[in-house]
Amino acid sequence: MVPTLSMSQRPSLLLVLLVVLPLSLLAWLGTYLARDATRRTERTMEMLQDRKFASVDPGLIREMRSYSKTMEEHTLLPVYLAVGSGSVLVLVLGWLIFRESTRAMREAQGRVSFVNHVSHELKTPLTNIQLYAEMALDRVEAAEDEKGVRYLKVITAETARLTRLINNVLNLARKQRTRLTVQPQEAVLDEVVKGALAHWTTLLEGRGVALEVDLRAPEGVRFDPDAVVQILGNLLSNVEKYAAEGQWVRIATEADVGWVRLIVEDRGKGIPASQREKVFEAFERVRSDLTEGVSGTGIGLTISRELAVLHGGSLVLDGNSKPGARFIVNLPSNPI
Repeated sequence: MVPTLSMSQRPSLLLVLLVVLPLSLLAWLGTYLARDATRRTERTMEMLQDRKFASVDPGLIREMRSYSKTMEEHTLLPVYLAVGSGSVLVLVLGWLIFRESTRAMREAQGRVSFVNHVSHELKTPLTNIQLYAEMALDRVEAAEDEKGVRYLKVITAETARLTRLINNVLNLARKQRTRLTVQPQEAVLDEVVKGALAHWTTLLEGRGVALEVDLRAPEGVRFDPDAVVQILGNLLSNVEKYAAEGQWVRIATEADVGWVRLIVEDRGKGIPASQREKVFEAFERVRSDLTEGVSGTGIGLTISRELAVLHGGSLVLDGNSKPGARFIVNLPSNPI
């Protein structure tokens, strides 16, 4: 994201340009004059101590010394003025920045609280919609109504998408208040992935994306199935939004010594090397030609990485994947 100045920050910037810079220039000029006056005074004192001036009237020498010191003190006036004014200005700017940051913090907390409340209110009707849609899907499948099955699968997929977005918002709000949590339990990664993909097949096919599945983690381990479903959903949502033109996505699982992995790989435009870490930052959107006309909250990858880290694992973007993007979720395999 490119940072921009808010309306409340521009007056402070204008104050800096109109006051701080002239005062800084004045301080530099005063320092230069003070140093020059000091050098001249020292030179004058050295000359007055020379034997050549022994015959000069002592009163005249005293007057010259007094005049030199007076000039030195007067040249320090711009320095004193600049330092004093600068101190006052720093205090004023500090107070303005504190006031604006406090107000911005209150507004942000209010927005988060509002979104959190609305998200909680939306979860109940969405859960009911998904429940009844799945029940209707079972009846339509029993009646062998292919068109009705296709329609209801879209409804369940879109409901799952809304549920995932709401969970992302709630997790982000929880992260800002305290900390996200996971609840590991006995589960099989391949089975959890199969269940999650059941909600995505129709949606991906509708976008012309061929789904390749290669599951090789059949052993039971301890992890949070809901968290893994959310991570996979966020990754597939990015494929559907940003990489559908590649018309292919591969979902794979692997089991290694001490680890299990979930891999989501596509053949889209990919992500530039300079953006590979930024995409994990909250509200970050990559270059405009990839996100033009695409809606999104920009928090899916942030939440997904946080959930992986809470397992003691990681979520990384493979830099060697060309073309497209290859996300790898590493989870410690704590055997049952």
